[in-house]
Amino acid sequence: MKTSGITFKTLSINTHCFEDDWQRRLDYICQFITQNDIDVISFQEVCEYDQGNATDYILQKLNDYGYPVNSFCKRFSHMAWNKYREHVLILSKHHAEDIRDADLPHSPFQRVYVALKIKGCWFVNTHLEFQEEWKDYRRNQIEFLASEWKNEQALIMGDFNSNMVDEEQGAFSRDHFAPVFPGKTFPSEAPQTAIDGFWLSNTLRHNNPNILGKLLFTDKINEHHYASDHLGVFVEIRFRAPSSK
Repeated sequence: MKTSGITFKTLSINTHCFEDDWQRRLDYICQFITQNDIDVISFQEVCEYDQGNATDYILQKLNDYGYPVNSFCKRFSHMAWNKYREHVLILSKHHAEDIRDADLPHSPFQRVYVALKIKGCWFVNTHLEFQEEWKDYRRNQIEFLASEWKNEQALIMGDFNSNMVDEEQGAFSRDHFAPVFPGKTFPSEAPQTAIDGFWLSNTLRHNNPNILGKLLFTDKINEHHYASDHLGVFVEIRFRAPSSK
C-alpha cells in the first residue's frame, strides 16, 4: 500500500519545578496543549515532594481540558534544590507501540531519558547536565544518545544545556542527525542561549522534507511570570507512515 503523510506536532519545555506559581504556569501550558492539539509533549524538571506532585497535576489538568493521555513515561533523575524529586516526563494522546526509559552515562546529577514509539517514530526526551564545566559529562551523554538512536526513526528533544554548535554536541552531527533549534530559549525574559531544541535522526530527516520549528510562550502569562524560566520549543513534522501490506 502506498504510504501517506502524517503530521506530528511536538512540544518540549523545562517546567522549572515548583518555582514561580507552578500550578498557574502548568495550567497555562496544559490549556495550550489542548487548544493546539499537540501530539507529543516532553517536560523536563517535573518534580515531586510532600506537598505537590507535578505529574499528577499535569495529568489531571489535561483530563479536565479534554486532552486524552493514552501513553506516558516518566523517570526519576535526581534531587533538585536538595528537596524535590526531579523527573523527566513524556506523554501523548496516541497509544505508544513501545516505551523505553534509562539512565544516561554517569554525571554529578544522574540524568535520564524517556521515549515513546508512535507510528514507527521514536520521540525521546532528555535533560542533560547543566554546569558549564561539566561539558565532558554532556559529551558522554550525547554520544550515548546518538549511538542509541542513530539507526532509528527518532526525534531527540529536551534541555541540552548547550548549543547545537557546541563541540560537545558533535556526536549528533557526526551521526547525521539534523538540528531544529528555533531560537534562544533561556532565560525566558531575555533569552541569551539556545539550549532547548530537537535533533532528527538521518532516517527521520530523509523521509521528512517538511519541518517547522518555532518558539513558544514568549510572553508573560500574567504580570509576574512566564510559563517557565525557559521558552518552549515546538516542531511540526510531516513524515511517511510505515507501509502496510
